[in-house]
Amino acid sequence: MKLPKTVKIGGLNFAIKLADEPIVLEEQGEKEHGGLIDYGTTTITLYKGFSDEYLELILLHEIIHGIWEHMTIDSSVDEEETVVSKLANGLHQVLKDNKDLFK
Repeated sequence: MKLPKTVKIGGLNFAIKLADEPIVLEEQGEKEHGGLIDYGTTTITLYKGFSDEYLELILLHEIIHGIWEHMTIDSSVDEEETVVSKLANGLHQVLKDNKDLFK
């Protein structure tokens, strides 16, 4: 599989990097993660120890986090239809702006 070098989410280009080790987040009790999106550095890091298909799934998971942040979704305030509409709009933008995302 050939991952893209960047993905555009809401006008920002996020660099996609592969990590040799699982991502560990102290604030989540040292739990290991397959991916992480960093809004400050506009970077998505993926642990390369997974199959190609699972890496695509992890990348999509991190993209949805990016859409969530960009669309300022607040699940404590936004109703289900609002959340779904915002995610659909964000995902539509990502897929239109990144036509070669999953090739």
